[in-house]
Amino acid sequence: MTTYSIQLKETDRQKIDAFIQFVKSLDFVQSVEAFAKTAPSKKNTGKTANTDGYLSVDEIRRQFPNEWVLLANPVAENVEILGGTVILHDPEKRNMALRGRDLIKKYARVTHFFTGEMPKRATIGLMRKVQTAQP
Repeated sequence: MTTYSIQLKETDRQKIDAFIQFVKSLDFVQSVEAFAKTAPSKKNTGKTANTDGYLSVDEIRRQFPNEWVLLANPVAENVEILGGTVILHDPEKRNMALRGRDLIKKYARVTHFFTGEMPKRATIGLMRKVQTAQP
């Protein structure tokens, strides 16, 4: 099964309803779901996100500034993330990673990213497997 996300402007509700009915009438369409945008919470530190639908990266950055975001079903073009479903956000990467371990099992694809500016002289730890000599 392939899933697509389509964002529609809510300027003409009749056109949107007609489009949705057309899509539902296609024999290869299994289901059509609508997602409402949710307003950002006033205090979102370390919370599971209450967004049920697709958000663009710009929307995510506005709602969760300077936080690590765990994103399900990410939409990407080459290596650039365009959006997805926010399932968790936290200012601390470690907290997000620990809390997200169980959440990611529910999704086929997940990714994470930081919504703020990374410092120019940031140290990023890389891990590699080191083989030790056998005695």
